[in-house]
Amino acid sequence: MGRPGRGREEGAARKRGPVVLVNGEPSSPGDAVVPALDRGFMYGDGVFETVRVYSGRAFRLAEHLARLERSARSLLIELPQGKRELTGTVRRAVRLSGLEDARVRLAVSRGAGMPGLGVSPAGIPTVVVAVQPLALPPKGVYADGVSLISSVEGGRSPRVLPARTKCANYLCGIMARDEADRHGAFEALQLSDDGHVAEGTSSNIFIVRRSRCGGE
Repeated sequence: MGRPGRGREEGAARKRGPVVLVNGEPSSPGDAVVPALDRGFMYGDGVFETVRVYSGRAFRLAEHLARLERSARSLLIELPQGKRELTGTVRRAVRLSGLEDARVRLAVSRGAGMPGLGVSPAGIPTVVVAVQPLALPPKGVYADGVSLISSVEGGRSPRVLPARTKCANYLCGIMARDEADRHGAFEALQLSDDGHVAEGTSSNIFIVRRSRCGGE
């Protein structure tokens, strides 16, 4: 037996566009709210994943959820839903949006609690799923390449937080992107304190090199 109102939700999906689910409750992006004392808002105390949607299907969702789980574990956040429930929540949000090509941002904060840095007073984690239209870079970016800068200021030291943890506190990336904008660059490569490339502010980094056998 389906949820009450499920048919109305599915019927409205074609009309919607961007949609946000806060703890399962759908709304438009401008109307979505979280508690003022939520630790994600107050301290950036949370984790997230960004997932590409092709033809209405979230790409490699299982792998993204596995990484979300690892990130949450590293910050001692207990996810309020298992992988099966989170999968259903993401798929429902995509269906409600009616978007064929989109980006999904799945964020989990530690939840609302008493002010202070201790994690024990936090309440039930807050789950936010936002589905928005996909905005790709101009075609010239792929054909001609882009200018980059390196940013030590925006890098994240592994002693502070492992780079593999997708945490909600994105100030390092924000400051590095501002540095790139001020220099007229498309992107900033964030360097660790020992000078190694850690990540981009919003880009994945791949290195393709030719082996001695001629392969790549």
